[in-house]
Amino acid sequence: MPKGWWVILLALISFGLAPQTVHASSQRQVPTLYLHGHHGGPNSMVPLMTAAQRTDHATAVVTATVDGDGHVHLEGDWPVATHRPLIKIVFKNNRTLNYHRIADWLRNVIETLQSHYQITKFNPGLFTSVFGT
Repeated sequence: MPKGWWVILLALISFGLAPQTVHASSQRQVPTLYLHGHHGGPNSMVPLMTAAQRTDHATAVVTATVDGDGHVHLEGDWPVATHRPLIKIVFKNNRTLNYHRIADWLRNVIETLQSHYQITKFNPGLFTSVFGT
């Protein structure tokens, strides 16, 4: 795994480990984020998310699509009572190797989720990468 991905992964894990105060039914459960790899697309994570839904009774709630300018578009519905929510992240530009740009896009997704759903932490779930030569 290239050095840039380790930095992104460590930052996401650190962010996700921040302590939080839990308030019974008014607090959303911690979401698990799924991000496709290089050249991946909207359907790349479907088999893994389907397995999580089957074996862990998780629920796919939102797809966060990031356009080439870094703007995040959310699709789906995330009721507060959702058990084990799964969020799919899709980059429209799925071929960039610019790790700084990818880190900026991930930050934009997290900030958008914080703004729309008041999340305070997340499970980095599965971020995959396959690099072509």
